[in-house]
Amino acid sequence: MNTATRVRLVAASALLTVALAACMVPVDYELLIRVHDDGGYTMYFDGTVAEAQLVSAANQNASDSETAAGAADVLAKLQDAVDVRHADHLGDGLFYVSAQQHYSPNETGAIFDFISVTRDPLTLSFHTEPFNDDVKGLYQALELVHNGRLIVRSDLELVGSNGSQGPRGEVWDRQVLEERGAEIVLRLPDQ
Repeated sequence: MNTATRVRLVAASALLTVALAACMVPVDYELLIRVHDDGGYTMYFDGTVAEAQLVSAANQNASDSETAAGAADVLAKLQDAVDVRHADHLGDGLFYVSAQQHYSPNETGAIFDFISVTRDPLTLSFHTEPFNDDVKGLYQALELVHNGRLIVRSDLELVGSNGSQGPRGEVWDRQVLEERGAEIVLRLPDQ
């Protein structure tokens, strides 16, 4: 084994032994939020996410055998997550994920931490930040292209939104998510 291969193996092993505070990066996905008449909501995520360390190793030409243990760990954690209905490793640090999580009228939460949810007695709001230089740099460093879409469907009164009305509800495409982020405020039903 030559020195360059040995260094690459050691570097890949070091990446994979880092505690899997895995940096999951959404890549090609649709996130649908269905808001129910009572103010509860269900999030549905369907798409591809990347685990940053594994993608980085793959981009540095690490072999499948060098990243197999890390990929298996990430896949196991995804499959064990309460909200994940199905997950597969697609190779090169990419994972297909289908997830669904319901939140009651008294709860707030999100499938992934890139979306925040706030609730007060009168309104329910969903918000994402526009991509800052750090996020853009992460996608660039990992040689990934963001291709996400967010859809919010609700019969509740719309107070405000920076999305556009589509046939399936309020919609934010890749460009809007990256440049402006998403913001929607819905009026909750009287309690």
